[in-house]
Amino acid sequence: NDLIQGKYFIKGKTLNVLYDSGATHSFISNDCVQHLQLSVSFLETNLIVSTPTNESIIANKVCLDYPIFIGYRKFLVNLICIPLSQLDVILGMNWLFSNHVFLNCAEKSVKLSYSKDLLISLSKPIKASFL
Repeated sequence: NDLIQGKYFIKGKTLNVLYDSGATHSFISNDCVQHLQLSVSFLETNLIVSTPTNESIIANKVCLDYPIFIGYRKFLVNLICIPLSQLDVILGMNWLFSNHVFLNCAEKSVKLSYSKDLLISLSKPIKASFL
């Protein structure tokens, strides 16, 4: 598997997370939202999402400012709700860029530059948690 993935834990459930530099936004599966009873808001306008299979999905819901805890640091992410299979969360470029994330494809590792003085380095398996 050539993808950089991790595991996150929320409310006793293990989530499969994909770090995807090819995705402009971050996403969460509708099933995950329902199962975990997450709070959702409506997007101001519908978002048309193109899938890897060249299908288009219309999304209109989002989990706003959802906290991800990596180590002792909190990172916020807006997760757009879409149907996903085999994945629970996709962290896309909006989150990767805003949190200065470095993806090392050769090592399948993730580095987060939290501040000038702190670099968080994660490698397989990635363990973090959602609130």
